[in-house]
Amino acid sequence: MVQSLFADFASIFPMRFSNKTNGVTPRRWLALANPALSEVLDENIGQTWRTDPEPA
Repeated sequence: MVQSLFADFASIFPMRFSNKTNGVTPRRWLALANPALSEVLDENIGQTWRTDPEPA
């Protein structure tokens, strides 16, 4: 986007563009976006997948 949509602005103020993550973990996103799949995971592998990214 910096090289296409905002190219003119970015050439004037290059330091104003930087990538920032929004802080939403894929596990939290999955739990909120697909509760049915989250329930299947809870029943089959337990609820630790929600807080622990490392496999057991």
